[in-house]
Amino acid sequence: MKKFIRVVLFLIIGVFSLAALKDGSYYVESKSIGGWQPFLKLTIKNEKIIGVQYDRKDSQGQLLSIDQSNNDSFKSKNGTSFRDASFALSRSLIKSQDINSIEDIKIPELTNEFKTMGNFLIEKANSGQTGNFTM
Repeated sequence: MKKFIRVVLFLIIGVFSLAALKDGSYYVESKSIGGWQPFLKLTIKNEKIIGVQYDRKDSQGQLLSIDQSNNDSFKSKNGTSFRDASFALSRSLIKSQDINSIEDIKIPELTNEFKTMGNFLIEKANSGQTGNFTM
């Protein structure tokens, strides 16, 4: 019976150690949407997400979060600016440490995009595959 318990404990510990996030920087870009290319960068340290940057960039590398006219247009359509929505998603992930438990920002397109890229990078972080990726 003791051997059985040891084996079960060893397996449980092994499963959790395989799922631990590996330290590093993980970056992914997705397909362009209306001239803006979504991207997400996660920074992992001590198996925790300590940095999140979610934004979109144009062909010149300008960020949507700092483009005031596009943020105003986004806000008139969605009730919040892209900048505020991206910051809310990023803060929520750092707080929860779980991509599936992020706060609902009431903009399904952004939430789905963020979760899709986030899940992709978390898989990479679980296996320690740092670097830049494209989806």
